[in-house]
Amino acid sequence: MRHTVGRCVTVRGRGIHSGTDVTVRLLPADRPGITFVRSDLPGNPRIPAITSNLASSSRCTRLEKGDGAVMTPEHLLAACWGTGITDLVVELDSEELPIGDGSAEIWCEAFFLAGTQETPGASVALGPLPPIHVAHAGACITLTPSKTWRVEYSGRFFDGPEQHVEWTEETDFRQHVARARTFCTLSDALKLRKLGMIKGGTLENALLWVDDVSLLSDPALPPWVEDQPRPEKGLVRGQTLRYFDEFSRHKLLDLLGDLRLAGDLSPCAIHARCSGHELNHELLREIEKHTHSQKELER
Repeated sequence: MRHTVGRCVTVRGRGIHSGTDVTVRLLPADRPGITFVRSDLPGNPRIPAITSNLASSSRCTRLEKGDGAVMTPEHLLAACWGTGITDLVVELDSEELPIGDGSAEIWCEAFFLAGTQETPGASVALGPLPPIHVAHAGACITLTPSKTWRVEYSGRFFDGPEQHVEWTEETDFRQHVARARTFCTLSDALKLRKLGMIKGGTLENALLWVDDVSLLSDPALPPWVEDQPRPEKGLVRGQTLRYFDEFSRHKLLDLLGDLRLAGDLSPCAIHARCSGHELNHELLREIEKHTHSQKELER
């Protein structure tokens, strides 16, 4: 059974990388899949949320088709998965989706306000995938066919203990996954700012971990960090975790969002260790190879 939103809902905010204000309209879909529409560009180009439209990027997910592109759709796509939205039109008037508070809560709230309705046609998942394993620089993701969905993430962050979280079809996504926020070390934040990224980043939409106190004297330090009391290593003062394992929960959120690009798959068990968007995308491309082969055999 497929579902879309029950009515149009508007979400406004700012992109974390571009720093640009954006208005998004979530519209009921009359066809399968999730499609982004750039209302600010000539011809209103449509960018389907599918693996073949993935563009090269390591810090976030980026989709491109023709003259249209969309940045950071992963939190919205994760909320679609977690709330059962299979079909959706996402109309936006800028390139990057709003970051909200750094989690997927902004989208879960929008879907709650919109309600849901069934869309025509039954879900037709492809046959089970073979086992797939991708790895790079100590990070890895393993996928195996399963009777039910289970997605796990394991990792160690900032010299802390190992964290392990999982999502299954019985998990309350909004309670246990959606509210986990994006995070960054101070050293990475400075590098990204020098590259012209995270222009819209603040302490209200990302967790900031001070990994090197000496960097607090860097001239490129953003004003919203300069104004904070000088912390020791750890989260900037005033920030607290929503979950003791919030970092791994956010990585799980990103993984679920990226997996939505694979479309309607048969249930899988997926275990990711220390992975990020780059390896998630590699997994998606491996899945695409196998699903393309299946479709060729079915013709």
